[in-house]
Amino acid sequence: MQRFLYFKIYYSLVTEQKFHVGAKALIMNDENEILILKTNAEGMKHSNPSHWDLPGGRIKEGDSLEGTLRKEIEEELGINNMEILGHFDTSISNLKIPLENETVGLLLVVYKCKLPNNISDLKLSSEHLEYKWAYIEETKELLKLKFADSFIEKLSQFETS
Repeated sequence: MQRFLYFKIYYSLVTEQKFHVGAKALIMNDENEILILKTNAEGMKHSNPSHWDLPGGRIKEGDSLEGTLRKEIEEELGINNMEILGHFDTSISNLKIPLENETVGLLLVVYKCKLPNNISDLKLSSEHLEYKWAYIEETKELLKLKFADSFIEKLSQFETS
């Protein structure tokens, strides 16, 4: 399966499809629930419908994956001391991003992350309508619109480190 994913990514790149790269945080709490956010379609720059997503955002030129992830978590959740535990998965999103003159794909790089223990409430940015902590089966169902099947399948294996 992993070989197929790398082939799919390689094939997409060599056929000159353009991609943006997104860094995402896969955060699990002590009750084995995963943090997911509901996007605010009206607050977004593209026309994709409101959907559930993992925290994070797209990389800007000159930024690193981990630097982008930390910046996005601070902007979206108001947290500036998240711990990045390691890479979890990389896949091509089911959603495309419409730009002015073209549509681009989205390559999602997902990291296992941990929030500080003393976080009691999250402060959402205007990019999101709500957040929830969901068990893995519900998370898989809610993330299907955006995330590839390979990522959804791999969620069953997710454990905190």
